[in-house]
Amino acid sequence: MSEQVERYYKIMVYGAEQKYLKLPDDVLKAKNFEIHYCPLKALERFNDYDGVVVFNQTFESFEVFNGSWGESIRHRHNSNEMDKRQKELQLLQRKGGFVCFLMDDSFIDNTSSGNYQNTDLSKVCLNKRRLHRENYRSKVHELEVKSDDFRTFLNTHGVASSFFSDHYHDSEIKVIATDVAGRCVAMQVNRNEFYLPAILPVNSHERINEYFNSLISGLTSCYSKLAVEIPDWVKAYPFVEDEQIEAETEALNIRILELESRRQVINVYKSTLLFSGDDLVSSVAEVFRSGFKIEVDALDDLREDLKLLDENGKIFCLCEIKGTNRGITREFINQTDSHRERSGLGADFSAVLIVNGNIKNSKTIVDKEVNQEIASDQIKHAVKMNVLIFRTIDLLNLLNSFVRGHITRAEVLQIFKLRGGWYKCTDNERGLLVE
Repeated sequence: MSEQVERYYKIMVYGAEQKYLKLPDDVLKAKNFEIHYCPLKALERFNDYDGVVVFNQTFESFEVFNGSWGESIRHRHNSNEMDKRQKELQLLQRKGGFVCFLMDDSFIDNTSSGNYQNTDLSKVCLNKRRLHRENYRSKVHELEVKSDDFRTFLNTHGVASSFFSDHYHDSEIKVIATDVAGRCVAMQVNRNEFYLPAILPVNSHERINEYFNSLISGLTSCYSKLAVEIPDWVKAYPFVEDEQIEAETEALNIRILELESRRQVINVYKSTLLFSGDDLVSSVAEVFRSGFKIEVDALDDLREDLKLLDENGKIFCLCEIKGTNRGITREFINQTDSHRERSGLGADFSAVLIVNGNIKNSKTIVDKEVNQEIASDQIKHAVKMNVLIFRTIDLLNLLNSFVRGHITRAEVLQIFKLRGGWYKCTDNERGLLVE
């Protein structure tokens, strides 16, 4: 029989300063583990440790502000740091380490300003496991703790903002705690991922050390029970499938990262149906750059505009971009023409007005596509001023046609050189309307 040796763990508590905690500088050492407090941009890697503890919303933040169209939510996402740590987490788990996500707040996946389902490491990991999350209306303090390893920590700090459901049964789930209705609020997933609800500790070195000591005592106790340590000389035995498994796993991980990155780009495309102002300009620019493969110049003293560039870097089309709670007005068309004139371009130069209209009143795609037709008098005025109008839903439909191969890039370029009118694009029709 194998003899189980008590394991010593080196644990990283990562990015906790994002929760405004004043972290100790010293390493906290206990009998079988030591805790290192590392900031968000620490040089240390996840896979330098045996386990990592990280709060949800570490890589994102939300701020409510009053803009020109009323109350909005500004979202910030540290995508570069998260991408790096996501790769390190894969390496950590592959070598036998674990991660613990502390959920001190609700998951914010969707707001009136956008979709944010992949903008935090905890969200990405839950999405991979196809585990559904749902927020409570108010925090839940009464928990039924199922695991003795976590009883002390959860009895003191366990407050739930969300609960989980496993509809697909893709993963090995061990419930750590439930609410009184039996819904899962804390769990261990595939043995090496822990999701625990917790309020923040009192912001003092003594209480912070006490908090993480209690947590990591439970984590290391639970994790040590999972498997007997296998000596390195046994692991080194060259089993015939090892290399194949390693290669296939690496290829799958790379492909998953590629797909997740692409999904984020597509969500930016879709946000053209939601945003206004600079956010709308950025989203439309992404549609042209990575969607149609048309280079843009967004460096202009005049806001809400883009210039489309040809293969030689020369401007072939000026785009005016507007977000409004109303429909398309004569004023927008005139502004596009005036912008073209101020840019030193002739009246015959291609100018496109791209509008995301009726922002607050739109609740469905039908609202955007069917219920927001452009009035005939505005179309005629656009023809007169040589301004080509696109709704953002028209722009997305055209992009879908391009991605499906129903229209070539050369044909797309010719469309943006058309004279004035409304370029209407739906699943059933595509063409220029002049009245």
